[in-house]
Amino acid sequence: MKRYGIFSSLASGAILSCLMTALFVAPSYAADKGTLTLDVDHGEIGDIVEIDGYDFDADTKLNIYFSRDKASVDDRLSSEIASYEMAGLVSVDQRGDFIAPRSFKIPEELNDGRDSEEVWSGTYYFYATYRDDRYIMALVKFTVSSGEIELTPEEGVVGSEVSISGQDMRPGEKITIEYDDIKIDIMSGDSITDSSGEFLCTVIIPESTAGCHNITAADESGNKPGADFTTKPGVTLDKSEQTIDGPVNISGSGFAYRSDITITIDADRIATTPASLHTNHYGSFTGSITIPYYSIYVGGKPSKVTAHDASANSASADLTVLPLPAGITLEPATSLTSPGYVGMELTVTGTHFTPGSSVTITYKGSISTDTTTVYADNLGDFSATLVIPTSAAGIHQVTAVSSDGSISSLFTMESKPPPIPVTLIPQVTNTAPARTRFVWQDVTDTSGVTYLLQIGADSSFSTILLEKEGLTGSEYTLAEKEELEPRGQDTPYYWRVKAIDGAFNESDWTAPGSFYVVPPATPASAWTKYLWIAIGVLVFLLIYRIRRGKIM
Repeated sequence: MKRYGIFSSLASGAILSCLMTALFVAPSYAADKGTLTLDVDHGEIGDIVEIDGYDFDADTKLNIYFSRDKASVDDRLSSEIASYEMAGLVSVDQRGDFIAPRSFKIPEELNDGRDSEEVWSGTYYFYATYRDDRYIMALVKFTVSSGEIELTPEEGVVGSEVSISGQDMRPGEKITIEYDDIKIDIMSGDSITDSSGEFLCTVIIPESTAGCHNITAADESGNKPGADFTTKPGVTLDKSEQTIDGPVNISGSGFAYRSDITITIDADRIATTPASLHTNHYGSFTGSITIPYYSIYVGGKPSKVTAHDASANSASADLTVLPLPAGITLEPATSLTSPGYVGMELTVTGTHFTPGSSVTITYKGSISTDTTTVYADNLGDFSATLVIPTSAAGIHQVTAVSSDGSISSLFTMESKPPPIPVTLIPQVTNTAPARTRFVWQDVTDTSGVTYLLQIGADSSFSTILLEKEGLTGSEYTLAEKEELEPRGQDTPYYWRVKAIDGAFNESDWTAPGSFYVVPPATPASAWTKYLWIAIGVLVFLLIYRIRRGKIM
């Protein structure tokens, strides 16, 4: 009985010892759970994956499994994972690292677990357990992808439309397109695979640097086939033709990351605005150029405007350089508020005419058309001086006629009338001879002055007896054939005068002045005059003798 008690105690102790041993053995592997790594995190069936690991227990061995079933560290393999494929046994060195990576070919089926399962696209896992143990010590995710896509075209500039065709994807699943792992919009076509796992859609290449970029098409199961697209640099001008000295906006894309940009037209580098152009982190830039004056650019075939970056990327766009239209300017410039005048020296300057061509300059609006001929120099420029002729107030054309056509500019003639003259001779109511002399004060005007003289039979000048126009001086004496008939002291003549300048601006008339023309003396009257003179002389002599006799 006593022996039985002792035996029972020993047995109980042994059992407790075994339980304690088992309790501490299992967690001993969990102390260092370690980390699994893959050289790629996605691939297709048949691809080779390199599995590596570190931070495991030193000098141990690990089993590697491949499964679609999801489990966590410390889960038992047989409890959580029903189907899997053994990836192999790996050895861990004294530092806890894999002695060598383990190569594993993605299988078509999982056959090593309780259940068998065909490998399809989606998320799978690599699990690691210590040898002769079923607890999961580490895991890493892997995406099995199937299908393929084709790009048309496979290269182009930013903004290009690219067609993506896919096949061997999961049927009936939504498609997401990514460009360098950034989602982009499907512009047209399919967004869901058909019953055969195929689709066709189009996308627009987003802003990106020059070189190779990856386009992927992912379905909801994890398939993510990709293809490479090569972005090429491109430039765009806001106009296809421009005149010399005209601005052109330029933009570029698909160049190198944050690179300096230089612009050339044909073989010549030209200035830009801003002075220094740089691409952004997407390889794009914007700026403007001004077409320089080089005659070799003008006319003919289009010139090449080219953008270059520091990585030897370049792109060009065509620009037709147009000649500046021929034109003329007048100096001094005139206007209604600052008009010109008759006799003014006017400088006519022409630019952008055909070099060496003959140019006829005409001032239109004078009584006779005034012209002068000059020749354009080797740059197509000329300068000539005109003296403005007598012409009416208002707008006149100065025209340059050449093989380049007829080009005009406007000259404004002054319209201010000259002052009213002041009459001097004959004075009002004075007697004047038949060949009367008329005198008035000079007036001045920038366009020069002539005078118009009228003699009338009445103060209203309803009857004009004489009119003299174009008088350049401020006086006039009637010619013999213009003599006025004597009218006596009771019937005066009337006269007036006005000033007219070279632009035909007229002053008002002077106030009418009156004067008389009396008949000339007759012969009898002359004899009477001499008789009275003789009588006067005799009376004088008689008085003289009488006075002299008294004195003596």
